[in-house]
Amino acid sequence: MIKYIDFLGRKGCNKTASEFCKFLLCLDPESDPFGTLLRIDYYAIRAKNYEFLKEFCVRYAKEVYEDRKNTSILIMPNLLLTSALSKRMLDEQEGKPKEAMLSLAESFK
Repeated sequence: MIKYIDFLGRKGCNKTASEFCKFLLCLDPESDPFGTLLRIDYYAIRAKNYEFLKEFCVRYAKEVYEDRKNTSILIMPNLLLTSALSKRMLDEQEGKPKEAMLSLAESFK
């Protein structure tokens, strides 16, 4: 299935690849045997699904690891950088480029 997702990405079907990543992650979100967390942000950015990625980074750890305290999905470097990028792209779409740069700097604090 992972090879198929990568194949879809190479063919330019980024939205479909993103949806397949979401599906695979829903099958077993706690252990993630396919390593979907390493791909989901890449295909969400390529599919220009910035709002999903922003919400995903906020809600995933709370829903999956609700019994553990101080668990954040943003400990993964790929998700940390792409969540900041998605915040910036959302601000640019709303026509606030200066606020986009400030929110990008604040997300690394």
